[in-house]
Amino acid sequence: MGTINLRVMVNLSGGTGEELKKTVAVMKEVILPVLVFANMNYDDLNTPDSGTRGRAAEEDVKNGAQGLKIFKNFGMDLKIAGGARARGRSGV
Repeated sequence: MGTINLRVMVNLSGGTGEELKKTVAVMKEVILPVLVFANMNYDDLNTPDSGTRGRAAEEDVKNGAQGLKIFKNFGMDLKIAGGARARGRSGV
């Protein structure tokens, strides 16, 4: 990567959980420094146990995530029960 002067690569879509672990493992094999960002999983958005997302993010950091990428669908087209858009301050 020296020919194009690339010094650090950033992967913004590292996933979460086991997917993140695999991504970090593969990226560690790359010669140059790589920053892997975790992503939130909103599949459980309308379930009573959706508050565990913060614990999942903590686990992702332990598994090598160096940042968090919130995708554009959060707040745009991601809906909670009843059809309202998801918002950060309400806890969903």
